Formats: sequence, C-alpha cells, structure tokens
Amino acid sequence: MNLYEPQAYDIATFCRVYSISRSFAYLEIKAGRLRPFKAGRKTLISREAAEAWRRALEDASPVKSRPVQVKIIEAPPLTSLGIGRDGSS
Repeated sequence: MNLYEPQAYDIATFCRVYSISRSFAYLEIKAGRLRPFKAGRKTLISREAAEAWRRALEDASPVKSRPVQVKIIEAPPLTSLGIGRDGSS
C-alpha cells in the first residue's frame, strides 16, 4: 500500500479520477452499483469500492475486443497502368 494513495475518495475527487459527472456518480450510487460510506456529513467511496465499480462497468461494457480481419489486396504493377519505371507516362 502506498501511503500517498488515497484510501477513499470524496465525490468530487472520485468523479475527477474516473472522468464521470457528479450526477452519473449519484445515479450509480442510487442504482446500487457504487457503494459509498459516510464520514460525518461527507460521502466517501473507498478505493476498493471504486475499483470494483470500474471492473463491473468494464465487464458489462458492450464493446468487446475481437480480432480484426484484414484483407490485403495487391496493387497492379505501375507498368499495367501505362506508367514507366522512371515515373513517366
């Protein structure tokens, strides 16, 4: 554990770290996908809860990486296009 890494984020920091809006964070909390806790009046999200939320979001993401098939097409020789070896026509 790195002593300089926060163990919990306030809402503003969590939103900045994960590049989401404050309203989206509260929607995720309301939906039960993000688990906050309170320290007095301050709402905090533990680093573990934030990482679990991110992993769940990745797993639910419709974007799945799959191999891309590339078809290589050979170009005809330039001489068949009426262009000589020296680039003149």
